[in-house]
Amino acid sequence: MGAPATHTSAVDGRVIIHLDLDAFYAQVETVRLGLDPAIPVAVQQWHGIIAVNYPARSFGVKRHNTVEEAKQLCPGITFVHVETIGDVPVVEGVDDGEAETETDKSKEDKEEPPKRSRYVPTDEPKAPPTSSAPPDRETRKVSLSRYRNASWQVMAALDDAFPNSPVERASVDEAYVDVTSEVDSLLLGEEKGEHWDVNGQITKALALSGTVRPLDPNGRTSDRRLALGAFFCAKARAAVFEKTKYTMSGGVAHNKMLAKLASAKNKPNKQTVVSVSSVTEMWASLPMRSIPGLGGKLGEKVESVLIALATRVSAVDGKHAESRAKSGTGTGSAYEGGFTAESLNLLFTDETKGTGGFGNASNVNVHAVSLDAKTLVWLRCVSRGECALAVTPNVRSGVKSVTAFKSFKVLHAKEGVHKWLTVLSHELAVRLVEDRTRLRRTPRAVRMEYRAEANLNCQPPRLTVETKSKTFKVPDACAVALACGDCLGAGEALTHAAVTLFCQIGEQHTMPCTRVGLAACDFVAAPVIGAGIDRFFAAGILPPGVPTSTGSLPATAPNSPVSLRAKEPKKGGLGMFFKKAEARDVSGDDSKKKKTAAIADASRDTSRLDEKVRSILADTEPELPKDDTQTTSAFGSVQCPRCGVLTAAGQEHQSHLDEHVAFDLAKETHAPQHFRPNPTSRDGQTANPGNTGKRRKKNVGRDGDEEGKGYIMALFAKKM
Repeated sequence: MGAPATHTSAVDGRVIIHLDLDAFYAQVETVRLGLDPAIPVAVQQWHGIIAVNYPARSFGVKRHNTVEEAKQLCPGITFVHVETIGDVPVVEGVDDGEAETETDKSKEDKEEPPKRSRYVPTDEPKAPPTSSAPPDRETRKVSLSRYRNASWQVMAALDDAFPNSPVERASVDEAYVDVTSEVDSLLLGEEKGEHWDVNGQITKALALSGTVRPLDPNGRTSDRRLALGAFFCAKARAAVFEKTKYTMSGGVAHNKMLAKLASAKNKPNKQTVVSVSSVTEMWASLPMRSIPGLGGKLGEKVESVLIALATRVSAVDGKHAESRAKSGTGTGSAYEGGFTAESLNLLFTDETKGTGGFGNASNVNVHAVSLDAKTLVWLRCVSRGECALAVTPNVRSGVKSVTAFKSFKVLHAKEGVHKWLTVLSHELAVRLVEDRTRLRRTPRAVRMEYRAEANLNCQPPRLTVETKSKTFKVPDACAVALACGDCLGAGEALTHAAVTLFCQIGEQHTMPCTRVGLAACDFVAAPVIGAGIDRFFAAGILPPGVPTSTGSLPATAPNSPVSLRAKEPKKGGLGMFFKKAEARDVSGDDSKKKKTAAIADASRDTSRLDEKVRSILADTEPELPKDDTQTTSAFGSVQCPRCGVLTAAGQEHQSHLDEHVAFDLAKETHAPQHFRPNPTSRDGQTANPGNTGKRRKKNVGRDGDEEGKGYIMALFAKKM
């Protein structure tokens, strides 16, 4: 049977999927440790619990229980503490914080295992921990990198499964997928009579799905579209499980709000479809505070208005409404009790129209909780189950900032804060290297945030807690280390910059301190090795002694997806232009040739860019000037290591390096050796000599410009 001819409006035309990983942190630990999914597992942070799997929930264990409370409820529960990092030497194969105590002579003869950065979090042995004793909170900090990495694996699997549909990473364990185009494609194929068993797929998908009200896929177009959405929801969950072994719960609806609420109705590892016709029935029992956006202070304000409206009827109704509001417990989609979503309709009845949208009677106190017009419009849409928010693809773009923070007991000495800045700098460096490898971007700035407690002894006295931030440029040494995948070097450069800035701010503004953090921001596309003009030339074609544009750039991380393999030279073409230059014996010492060859090797294999090659690079090209200042007029710019000119990071900097390559080639063909002269005014004086960061166009090839003509003619003249 074909699709019905029922009209589909914009309200019920979209098909949105919401996917929620089941007890994500606990599931990550279960898969990592190879535990039986039926074993109760809780993820521990210090003395509390932040995640509980479903077998443990059946015993009554909940998040935010203490460890002792969980043991009483479920004696056989397994605790896994989150990763922690700190200023403690770490050796591969040794558990975090443990010292090597074995003194067997055979052990002494063995080679010492390689050491990693002291601040990189280490995995626990792949066996359930035997003790729930937490690490020392005053010397260690929590790291959620294990769960972030698992989250990106899930999002990548979803993005690969739906290459033509937007995928939005809503949080570390949630995602939205807009499969409207996928549904349209299937229905269009069905109309054209293509061989696709749409009805069979709908039957299978609905058999796997729960519903608030049964769908009628053969009678309503909107229900048929949702049934196909259920098919794609099952496909998404299967794709994630195949690649990661993580289960997900799914929700299918015509908008993001309903899809998110639907995914929470049947857990774990199930999916639910919510149609437009079932909103009224669903709203009759759904807790109002479980709706996205109403779980915080806005929800409290709405509850106050509803209590006031009930009090207007009678004092008894007012007390009943107040006790009903207090009965609500939980957070987010797990909220239970309180007012139902159906209660929102009371805000927009005829009796309550008036000032602020809630009424104008003198005995109703609505002025203290008055809401703006935009919020009122949104509440009206929510009461009808409507949501116009679009799914925004962001899996391949990343977050706006990468952060690392630590809260601690009051510190009165700045050295204690310096220690945490060191730990945070190294943690941030590891995350930035991973971020660069995955998204091919690099930050231009870092924001340091600190929280200072009240201090009556400083001038002026600080009466309350103050949280402030200061932004500084990413140090050049850090940028180079990040490009090379050197986490330790990047962490040390960030540490120096952060500690220096903290000292510059002064103790009277920062101490005593209870929180400090670093956030990398202002991301730009990272320069790609092999993206310069020299990528068009085969290996060995450039004349000896001519450095490539990539030779002056730092290498990318070892796992960079960019191919650095040189192309095989082809017969004829541009390569013939350099053939004689290649064969010509250029005079010069042998050491320079060896350095050039080593640079070429390093550009082909960036993963082996060790200290020896770096020293060769340092001898071949001028060293970058050190920049110890925290602010500069050329914020976000990159200084050329050959001529010192400041250019914008990214494409402009690459173009500048390409000009160096072109000039070096022209120099080999006896072109005039004048590259980028200082701009001069008409009277012959140097114009603005201090502003070397401005790029000016050069009149090349115009009448009277013999230098430009000679440059071009020499570049393309055939050598005899």
